[in-house]
Amino acid sequence: MHPWQNIVVGVDLGAESRAVAVGAMCAMKHANRIRAVSVVPGPESTDAAPQHPGEGPVSLGESDTAKYLGNLYKEALAKFQEKAVRSCPSANFETRLAYGTVYQRLLEAAEEIDADVAVVGLPSREGRDTRMLGRTPARLIGFCACDVLAIPYESSLNLDRVLVAVDGSAHAKKAAEKARALVRESGGVLHTLSVMSTRDAHITSLAGKAGLEESIAEAESQANIEANTAKEEGIEAYPHAAKGKAHLKIVEKAKELDAGLIVMGSHGRTGLMRLLLGSVAQRVLETTDRPVLVVRS
Repeated sequence: MHPWQNIVVGVDLGAESRAVAVGAMCAMKHANRIRAVSVVPGPESTDAAPQHPGEGPVSLGESDTAKYLGNLYKEALAKFQEKAVRSCPSANFETRLAYGTVYQRLLEAAEEIDADVAVVGLPSREGRDTRMLGRTPARLIGFCACDVLAIPYESSLNLDRVLVAVDGSAHAKKAAEKARALVRESGGVLHTLSVMSTRDAHITSLAGKAGLEESIAEAESQANIEANTAKEEGIEAYPHAAKGKAHLKIVEKAKELDAGLIVMGSHGRTGLMRLLLGSVAQRVLETTDRPVLVVRS
């Protein structure tokens, strides 16, 4: 069975929403239930209100404005539904127009249908906050009980080549397990990557050349272990190891391999955004032009 049976998709008015639509078509091919959600930022929302061309932020306290925006979001939902139904006609498809804070409404929708994954768009790299504070994807990763698939603007999801970051931890093993399930269904190729961080290399080097070589060998071993596990399941897999800043090496390797998806683990639902800040997954989300799946531990 495909690991993505119940899916929540966030649909908005931005260009990144079109990227989500394209990527979600691939994600939803085997889905059983799909809920597309558009959220009009309400008066209590901490999300930025949409702007009309040449005008300042709109005031949602005005009923006419709220109705106008509601109609725009309804149109976006209708267009998305038209594409989705053609892609996966057997799925139970539903749409929802909501008001309020975007990530909260998406969280509610995901919990209501016991979603396996929540799909959201990322702005172009030039349009992302340097630390993604207040961004819907970052908040979903911090609070959501299910996996989060973030698809950057002008990219598309492709499961022919999947890169998974591993380090021997429990959450990385969970990510590798999900990556294998996706590749097994798609018939694609899995690449495992273990990175010895620059900081760890510096600390280890203090123990001498032998200690450094041992740590490099450990990184190679972690990549080999996950690749061999995939091979035992009949999946074509290749291990890779690198030394440097983890998020940069992951982004570089994904580009080198032309990976259609980067899979990473999270530390579980914390409810605290500060635990996400500075994490490797968050930094990858800031810099990559590839879809990223953050797997819930």
